[in-house]
Amino acid sequence: MVNKAIMAYHNKHIDKNKNLEANEQERGEWWLSISTGLFLAILAVVLWWALEKQEDANRHNSIIAENQRVLDIIEIDIRNVILSLQRMVNRWEIRGGTPEKEFISDAKAYITDNPGYQALEWVDKSFHVRWIVPLSGNEAALGLDIGFDKKQRIDLENSRDSRSPAISAPVNLVQGGERGFTAHFPIYVQGTFDGFILAVFNTKKWMAHLIGVSEETQGEANNFLSLVSIDGEEIFRVAGWDDSKETKWDTISSATIFGHLFTVQNRPTNEFIKRSHSMLPRFVFTGGIFLSFLISMIVYLLQKTARAVKTALAGKDALEKEVTVRKMIELSLIEERQRLAYILEGTNAGTWEWNVQTGEIIFNERWAQIIGYTLEELQPISIDTWIKFVNPDDLEISSNLLEKHFNGELDYYECEARMQHKNGSWVWVLDRGRVSTWTDDGKPLLMSGTHQEITQRKISEEKIRYLANHDALTDLPTLRMARDRIHISIEMAKRNKTMSAILFIDLDGFKSVNDNYGHDAGDAVLKTVAKRLLSCVRKADTVARIGGDEFIIVLTEINSSQSAALVAEKALELVADTIPFNGFQLRVEASIGIALYPGNGDEVETLIKKADCAMYEIKNSGKNGYAFADTRR
Repeated sequence: MVNKAIMAYHNKHIDKNKNLEANEQERGEWWLSISTGLFLAILAVVLWWALEKQEDANRHNSIIAENQRVLDIIEIDIRNVILSLQRMVNRWEIRGGTPEKEFISDAKAYITDNPGYQALEWVDKSFHVRWIVPLSGNEAALGLDIGFDKKQRIDLENSRDSRSPAISAPVNLVQGGERGFTAHFPIYVQGTFDGFILAVFNTKKWMAHLIGVSEETQGEANNFLSLVSIDGEEIFRVAGWDDSKETKWDTISSATIFGHLFTVQNRPTNEFIKRSHSMLPRFVFTGGIFLSFLISMIVYLLQKTARAVKTALAGKDALEKEVTVRKMIELSLIEERQRLAYILEGTNAGTWEWNVQTGEIIFNERWAQIIGYTLEELQPISIDTWIKFVNPDDLEISSNLLEKHFNGELDYYECEARMQHKNGSWVWVLDRGRVSTWTDDGKPLLMSGTHQEITQRKISEEKIRYLANHDALTDLPTLRMARDRIHISIEMAKRNKTMSAILFIDLDGFKSVNDNYGHDAGDAVLKTVAKRLLSCVRKADTVARIGGDEFIIVLTEINSSQSAALVAEKALELVADTIPFNGFQLRVEASIGIALYPGNGDEVETLIKKADCAMYEIKNSGKNGYAFADTRR
């Protein structure tokens, strides 16, 4: 009995110790699984945070770009205004004056072609407004001494004495009592001051025209709310600004234009913030937390299973069960990989895994689909597969960026590249990746990344660039592009010892067409004339529309002035042909001035100005003809 009692006591303590050991092991299993899950959850949070910061950075860069865009538009428009004033001043100085009737006609044409003007004025030597276009609505300014304000008078005197154009600080407009500013260009006839050509701007209407919105129509449907000031004084704010709240992305940019500080502040709208916030960070966060929980449970189950196999089975049975457990683990990993594949599929991105040292590479099906293939069609797959389909120019850029990433100069690799599609076209992809494993001697070993198709985005960017340099009505290059083409033509002529010609064309009778048949008829005339002028030149030459009814032809690599004369004669003949419109036969003619490089100069603006002056010689001597800058024909 005693022995049985002792044995029972002993067995009881053995069982108790086993239970304590089992409980201790179970607590260890739970601790490891929780630690694993917590670690993976932290990684998911870090990745989510990094994606959010990247989107923040992209959002901020978009607003900075918008600020610069608005400042660029303001500067370009002011410089175009000054150029317009300079042309009127040049004509005045060349002729020794301009008749009031002609001034009014030219001013109306400029106002029609350049919305935003409040008025164009001639101010005499004593700073009194003598002529004003349009007179309607601006009667109060006629006869006004614009130098009554001391600061304004000093600005005018400085402009007069320096013989240079200038713009004023914001002033109260006599026309309507709103705020505005002026741009003025001094006139000198044979060295004697003869007044100013002055453009008056209502800042609200001017800014609304420049950025395509008004103080009344801006809404949440737009991306940004804008506030503009000159020299610290606010001149424009869009509707909705006062109701909006300051955001961390608010950005202020400034630029000095003709001595005045223009400041633009942009604030993103709620709609823009929503549109620029993708689902990817949330998707990564949610998926990461879910996977962390799942993997932590798998770790726990694996430990528990291993402990059960170890304690419950021995020998062959234990080995067989261990094999079963391993198969279960492999199945779980396969399922996990499938879940990850579903996540990547949701992003519609191609993926790649590259052994940098061996050249072995793994693509997913989407990678092949982007270029119109299946994975099977691309076999055998290696790094040479990428080299085969990428554009050679972009391959060089990609190689340089990879080298910088491998050397530690870049935290990650990112490159926009063209790849040849199965149908022969080129598609754009955003290629991103990062080295995940390095060799013991510090060389890159394993690298993985994604391919995302961005063809439509690149097409949109190219379209924006095209519209910025082409006239919307005629699809001809603008003055900005024409200057570039003239510069290129001069350089080619220098290199090849040839000549270049600038033909400045102004339509005669165009105003009459507009007045008698309407602006639709005028538009039809401009389109037809543009096509006819294009038929006069070679593909290497350029036809540009630089104003309302003004065009420039740039002839490259000609051997004599006779070549320019032949083009001018052909242009006169084609322009003079009647133009059918709604049952009417419209007719315009052309006055053409020709400047030659190198005979008339080697600067772009000099050649344009001399061709313009030659054109006005024809205008004043009967029109419908052409003249060279030095010798009239």
